[in-house]
Order: sequence, then C-alpha cells, then structure tokens
Amino acid sequence: MKKKLLFLYAIIALSIIVYLVYRTLLFSKYENKLVINKSTPDFTLEDLLNNRNINVKYIKNFNYNKKCIGFEAIVNNKNYVIVTKLGKLNNNHFSIDKSEKDFTINYEITPFPPDVNVQIGQYFSFYDFPFRIKNTKYYLMGTELQKIESRFTEIVFKGSYINFSFNGSQKKDFGYLTPNEKMSVSLVLFNNELYSVITKGYKNYPFKSLHVLTTENQ
Repeated sequence: MKKKLLFLYAIIALSIIVYLVYRTLLFSKYENKLVINKSTPDFTLEDLLNNRNINVKYIKNFNYNKKCIGFEAIVNNKNYVIVTKLGKLNNNHFSIDKSEKDFTINYEITPFPPDVNVQIGQYFSFYDFPFRIKNTKYYLMGTELQKIESRFTEIVFKGSYINFSFNGSQKKDFGYLTPNEKMSVSLVLFNNELYSVITKGYKNYPFKSLHVLTTENQ
C-alpha cells in the first residue's frame, strides 16, 4: 500500500515539474520575441486618429516577432498614450460590452516590460495573437466614469486594472494594471484592425480624453 502511495506521489510530483518546465519554456518563447526599441513605428497615432495636426513625440516601440505591434508616446507634451495592435476584425459589426465578473486566468499571458514613470502595466496573450476579433467584453476593477461612443469607443475610469476578453472565450486575453487615477482606454478601428489606446495625464498635467485630443488641433 505504501509503495502504491509513494508511486502515486512520485507521478503527481513529476507531472507538476513537467508542467512547470513547460510553462517556463512557453513563457520564454513569447517573451523572447517581444523587443522594445526606439525605432520609427510602422503605424502612427496621426494615422489612427486621422489627424495630422496633433503634436506626437514617440518614446518607445513594441515589436513582436520582428513586427511593430505598438508604441508609447506623448501628445501635446501633456498627455501620455500607449497604443497596442490587437488584431483583425472578423465582421463589420464590432461590439464591446461590459462584463459583471472577471475573466478566467489565462496562463498564456505575457507582461510587457513595466514603465515605472507611467505606472501602467500591460499584459497580452501572444498564444492567440494576432486575434481574429468578432466581439469584445471588458471587466473593470474600479469605477467607470464615462463611456464615449462617437467615432470610437472610449472608457473613462479610475481603477486598479481593466481586462479584455475576445470572442466570448471568457478568458483574459489583454489588459492593463493601472494607478487609481482618471484615465481612459479606447478601442480604435483602422484599416479593419483593432487598436487599444490607453490615455492618461503626463506628469502633473490633467487627464484629457482621446476624443478631446483628436479635436484640440483640428
């Protein structure tokens, strides 16, 4: 009996070790493809917002598998943005709805290198990237202050994190860890691709929504 128990414990222990090794290798595979540099982005904020008059200073770019998937920038010297390409739309009737409960843990999530000055952490499931998106749900740990739905959807909030799940999977595909201050996340369509844009005040300047930024310098 004792030998059977020891054998069972050994099998369980070995299974756990194999799983942990697998998770470590998988995480390294995705993380090693994520490179941060200061090259010129393949797409710009001016393109996404269709506004050539805004003043944009590009800080750093995110590249995955040698392709640009996003960037950090300062707008009008007073507003900070992070732009991330999420993927292509599978239909012309894109929808975004709020979820009343958080999504299940996704072990494929890879964190982007944190920016201490901005205090925003970004995480992404590269296992499914680029996403083929039909619809989106979001869960906010905090207070939603406003939802603007004009040319694009913008969620203004104060909270500790906001998660996104695509295509009814109910798993966490993408999201941000955020300081508890007023900021927004926008989902912008450009060339049939979906981009996420998080916006917050830069240094001590007050927050301005992305909708306001698009009209300031028309």
